[in-house]
Amino acid sequence: CGDPPQTSDYLRDLTPTCEGTAAKMSGDAENDQGIACYREHNNDVLHTGYLSKLGGAKDGHKGNWKRRFAVLKDDLYYYESEDKYMEDATDFKGKLKLNCHFVSIHEGENEAFEFTINALPKSLSCRADSQAEMEIWVEKLALHGREKTLN
Repeated sequence: CGDPPQTSDYLRDLTPTCEGTAAKMSGDAENDQGIACYREHNNDVLHTGYLSKLGGAKDGHKGNWKRRFAVLKDDLYYYESEDKYMEDATDFKGKLKLNCHFVSIHEGENEAFEFTINALPKSLSCRADSQAEMEIWVEKLALHGREKTLN
């Protein structure tokens, strides 16, 4: 098959990860929006690295960007730093549940390498350090749900 193309079209084709047909065939339940979701808990680390996340946007206030060390497992965990993760992986600052999610890349000029993980019940806006790093995160997040439903 060869290596997949590393274009934004390719990355957009990987989303959403809640493939209704594949998940329905595997016998999994549907959520209240009719999107079939599958989840397997194996706790393997799929990817790690630094991301900036948008936080603090509550009650109509504009949020701020915080750099965090992110760990993609069954869910996305983020820590104050890689050192904090190495000290105690159970002491995370936050977690984004990835029961059912899809990833969207910000359109147009994207010099900040921004993407959003759209998950239920909340989403997370992120910035990577480079285009290449953003593409890796988007691909890993997109494949996170698919590899379990398509096998």
